[in-house]
Amino acid sequence: MQPLDYRQPLFIVDENVAKLNIRRMKAKAARLNLKLRPHFKTHNSAEISNWFREEGIQTITVSSSEMATYFASNGWKDITIAFPVNQHDIYFLDQLASKVTLSLVVADLTTVALINEKISHKVSLFIKCDTGYGRAGIKAENSDLFITIADQITSFGRHQFAGLLLHDGHTYKASGFDEIEAIREETSKKIGHLRKELSLKGYDNLIISAGDTPSCTVSEKWDEIDEIRPGNYLFYDLQQYSKSICESNQIAGFCICPVIQVKKEESTVLIHGGAVHFGKDTALINGEPVFAAGWKFLSDQEDSQTKNHAFIKSKSDDNFGKITHPSEFNCFLSTVSQEHGTVKITGDLINEIEVGDLLLLVPAHSCLTARQFNFFYSDSGNRLETGNGLIR
Repeated sequence: MQPLDYRQPLFIVDENVAKLNIRRMKAKAARLNLKLRPHFKTHNSAEISNWFREEGIQTITVSSSEMATYFASNGWKDITIAFPVNQHDIYFLDQLASKVTLSLVVADLTTVALINEKISHKVSLFIKCDTGYGRAGIKAENSDLFITIADQITSFGRHQFAGLLLHDGHTYKASGFDEIEAIREETSKKIGHLRKELSLKGYDNLIISAGDTPSCTVSEKWDEIDEIRPGNYLFYDLQQYSKSICESNQIAGFCICPVIQVKKEESTVLIHGGAVHFGKDTALINGEPVFAAGWKFLSDQEDSQTKNHAFIKSKSDDNFGKITHPSEFNCFLSTVSQEHGTVKITGDLINEIEVGDLLLLVPAHSCLTARQFNFFYSDSGNRLETGNGLIR
């Protein structure tokens, strides 16, 4: 691995593991006859997007017009912005629609009317459906409003009513597989009823697009769904691992943070790595909420005999990555302020850590953490540019 600059926290990607995750989700979607439209906000990197392109993926999801523009400029031609249209974005959306096949999300009549008036290039419109998460969209039970919006889109005649778009984000709070499957079943019932109501009004052949990594990873029941939009599965993270959504060898996104102070009497260390790096989300590990968890990291050697430390192998095989670590965590990021983080150390490891050492940490939520970095590094030391510095 090439030498890195550890003056500040780094986000490092196990390239082989990430590519295995891409292939695994693609194979599952194909097996279940689902269209895969991965969400690129997780990595927001043109270079990483090429890993998807190498697997034959041609359709993507993003979360803003700026992100869509970034990926359009890097050759992506079929893009869904899975965020309700911001009316102040109309001019930019029209420009984007002149260059790519663009799908937008709406949830009210006023925005539909504005799109019809201001966007001259044809777009596909999805109505945002709330199946229980409660964050955005129209409640699935309100079929009359869905029909009214669909009628308005159709009556204008300029743009296409494509279908329904939903996000079962409450699966991230599920306690286990059974609860995830229960959410999937409830969503299928709601969408089935809504699809039937729309069909009675002549709206057939609609696309139902859903996306959340927990469901997309573990569920085999996709009744009423045509397209999936997971994103977090590229890196996975501590939240997914703590709920057994993924295995530890499927985690591909890590932070390397330098140790600034050692407090042996408290079995803690202070790191340069805080809220501006790890975000606000936590995962429950051993019943305690933590922002990240990991191990002491050996940056300059490969020591396969070391049981308590993480390191990077010189080569990876077909089924595993280069980043190697113990099966059990021994470092836990328990509190954060802006740039500071306090890490609890278990066992005797505190006696092996000195100021200037490095920790390799799995973030609680990789999407939030990755977004804080303007570039990543691969496990080979190659710099991976992102659009994070360009996109709010």
